[in-house]
Formats: sequence, C-alpha cells, structure tokens
Amino acid sequence: MTTVANASSGPRPASRHPGVLAVAITFGAYLVGVALGTAGALSTAAGAIGPDQTHRPAWQIFVHNLGVLIWLAGGTLTGGVLVVGIMGLNGMLLGWVAAKQVVAGEGHLVVVGILPHMPLELAAYVICGAASMLVGVRLVRRLLGRTRIAPPPDWRRWLVIQAIGVALLAAAAVVEANLAHV
Repeated sequence: MTTVANASSGPRPASRHPGVLAVAITFGAYLVGVALGTAGALSTAAGAIGPDQTHRPAWQIFVHNLGVLIWLAGGTLTGGVLVVGIMGLNGMLLGWVAAKQVVAGEGHLVVVGILPHMPLELAAYVICGAASMLVGVRLVRRLLGRTRIAPPPDWRRWLVIQAIGVALLAAAAVVEANLAHV
C-alpha cells in the first residue's frame, strides 16, 4: 500500500501571504523599470538633465503625486496590470534621470534632489499599488467564477492602505518642497 503525502503540508507563500507577493511584484516592476530607464539613458548621446529652477510648493507636488496614486488605484479594475505598468514607468523615469546625471558628473543632484523624499514616495506607491493589485486580482477571479480561490475584496483594508499612502505622499511632498535641492 502506498501513502500519498498531504498536499497542504508544504508552505504555499503565494496563497498564504498574497500581500507579500503583491508587494514583491509591485516593487519588482519598479526595479525592472529602473534598469530599463538606466539602459535607455546609457544608450543615447544626450547629456545631463538640467536642474529645475522653478520651485513648486508642497501642495502642487502632492497633487501631482496623488495623480500617480489614482492611476495605481486603477489596478483594482485591471487585475493589477495597470499597477505593474505605472510602477515600471516610474522606475524608468528614475533610471533615466539618475543615469544621465551620474554620467554627466552631476550625481550629487540625484542625491540632494531625489533621495530625501524617495523613500516616502516609493513606500506609498508600493503599498498602495500592491493593495490595488490584490483587490484587482480578487475581483477578476470572482468575475471568472472562481470564488473558492479568492475571497471577496477587502475594501475597508484597501481604503486604510490608500489613506496611509496619501499621508506618506503628503510627507514626501513637504520634504521634496523644502529639502530637495534641484
């Protein structure tokens, strides 16, 4: 007589920790974008990007970044596809700008202009994008009739995460407006 091992005995991180997987995918898309942006910048002859001499107040920076957060929320309607695209695009922009500045000998502008507010802004985008991806995947699965696979979306948790993201973006805008020197 043969014994069949219990299929549920091994760890299944994708189903037990979907939030971790969504964060990894969201951040991974950003990193792939950084790599592509860097490669693109290094493959062109254009020089450094000059500093932006216009000072934008924190509220304008916040409104701009809130627009990105709204696009990331579109991941709820696209099963997370829009999240991957927006995070990749944001990564490409950073990769392009940083590579151009470093190659031109202006790497210090990246440090003083982007680094102070980047952790707050990136954290907001990653957690909000991951939350939108989770809701989007659950919605798609429910629409396809796979309700046993995916529980209904937790909209309350999604809203709390979005509120945390908005607070992080507000803090990032204040830091960018007052500490970033580009």
